[in-house]
Amino acid sequence: MLTTFKENLAELINEHTGGNANKFSQLIGINPITFHNYKTGNLPRPDLLIQISEKLNISINWFLLGVGPKYVRDIPKPTAEEKEKAEILRRAEV
Repeated sequence: MLTTFKENLAELINEHTGGNANKFSQLIGINPITFHNYKTGNLPRPDLLIQISEKLNISINWFLLGVGPKYVRDIPKPTAEEKEKAEILRRAEV
């Protein structure tokens, strides 16, 4: 099921700080006033999305769109065959 950034952010706030948005903004290192804009559904700049995802070890795809695993640790590692195909494509681009 696809979810929105706003829904996913609310889930993270509940999971990490029991629903306390001010504590969550401190946890991720963002000013509470700025953070309020994100709680209402406005998207952060890309660098802030990366900062949040790295701090919490979450997938940006999940965070923005609700697609795929929530946590980076749950993203499947590429197979040897997939790595080989990627290397062939990379060489072809050069």
